[in-house]
Amino acid sequence: MYADVGNKYELHRFWRFFKNSASFYNSGYLHITSSLMKSDDFDGAEEVWEEWLSLKTLFDVQVPNAMFTCYSKKGLWEKARGICEKDCREWELGAYSFDLLATGYSVGGLMVKTTERIKKAIWAWFVNVANHAVGCVNKHTLML
Repeated sequence: MYADVGNKYELHRFWRFFKNSASFYNSGYLHITSSLMKSDDFDGAEEVWEEWLSLKTLFDVQVPNAMFTCYSKKGLWEKARGICEKDCREWELGAYSFDLLATGYSVGGLMVKTTERIKKAIWAWFVNVANHAVGCVNKHTLML
């Protein structure tokens, strides 16, 4: 609600109250990051991002994807790439993450970078399908 009207002060007030009064996981970070980005408070979203990274919680790809999406919509492709290269190295991003990055680069006319991300998206999709196939074969073999 506060993001829709662009009320950054109320978003920050709500976030301080929420994080001090409730136990929450990735979803809280996902929602506040998206809301701050929606209200063009990139500095605030980046602070929340850094806080989320420091907690070393279970990785939820939706949190960086929200950052990629918002940065791409605003034409800040290098910031999206920076998050991908600096902060997400230890995690395995999926095909959708690379698709978001490729879309941002494509809109910006950066076709070489678009092609690189499309290749990574296809490879991530292929690895995912292959892992599922191996899992199905192993499961079927165990049932025999």
